[in-house]
Amino acid sequence: MDDLLCGSLLLISLLALVGVRFAGRDVPTLQRLEAQLASAQESLWKQKVKSNPDLDDRRKLYREEVTTAIEQEQADSRKYRRIHNGLQTLIVIVYRRRRPRPSM
Repeated sequence: MDDLLCGSLLLISLLALVGVRFAGRDVPTLQRLEAQLASAQESLWKQKVKSNPDLDDRRKLYREEVTTAIEQEQADSRKYRRIHNGLQTLIVIVYRRRRPRPSM
């Protein structure tokens, strides 16, 4: 019975993954838009750097770049934390179902 439950959970997970992967292939995704934005920001940053800015402008550029990098790392951290917590919950549920009950 437990093997059937684990197998069905695995099948549902794989089907969901495949559905998400192939859904909306022609629609620009958030990831593509974010990549385009990052590319545009980088080219703007390069243009600003080529103009040999003075010290105050270089500090401003640095702060903008660091702020963007920190925001990106925080967003990635939230994403991976959600994934980790979901998988950990799944492991705990499966472990509790498979653990033998003590006899009284």
